[in-house]
Amino acid sequence: MNIQNFTLSDGLAVYCLGASFLDNKGRLWVNPCQEDGRELRMNFFQFDGEQSFFYDLAPEWIKEGDLAPIWYLLGINSDGYLYGADLQNEILFYWHPDLKEQYFFQLEDGSKLLNLVEDPNGGLLGLTLEAENQRQIVTAKYHLIRLNKGQQEEVGSIQLNFEEELSPTPPKLLPIPWTYQMVMPGFFISKKDWSKQT
Repeated sequence: MNIQNFTLSDGLAVYCLGASFLDNKGRLWVNPCQEDGRELRMNFFQFDGEQSFFYDLAPEWIKEGDLAPIWYLLGINSDGYLYGADLQNEILFYWHPDLKEQYFFQLEDGSKLLNLVEDPNGGLLGLTLEAENQRQIVTAKYHLIRLNKGQQEEVGSIQLNFEEELSPTPPKLLPIPWTYQMVMPGFFISKKDWSKQT
């Protein structure tokens, strides 16, 4: 195994790094840690061992002069598309660095992305949470959505109400016909007690 260390003097954009991904062409894509991404307004980038490369991803609806979202990478699918979201988890992207194709999906107001993964049938599957107050959830609706290039469709959803007190069902106790005896501190032996078997 060959392990190399890189620093800012080697062309790395920042010291503090998040998740990194290797694409099918051997390119390394790196997320800055969220604190640096937010503070420096820095997106994920490509690093080749000597230099960091940044790419401009911008939805058409962003007006000139507006702050562009800060993007972080969640994965790379088998077709070479990079996918992820903005730091607020409200806008999703699907981008191919070689084909120069980019697609953006804005979630409905009050919805946040929980997870985004490759769909084995093509495209991506996303799990989103729709709730009025994300910190104190009373009623929540979870949506499973499928994204494929410019298309978005809802696969299913479920609504949960957390207003009432939850009363979990206690686990059923099962009789086990084994007893344990300590033979010395930390060591136990077991023997079957057939009289407890039902």
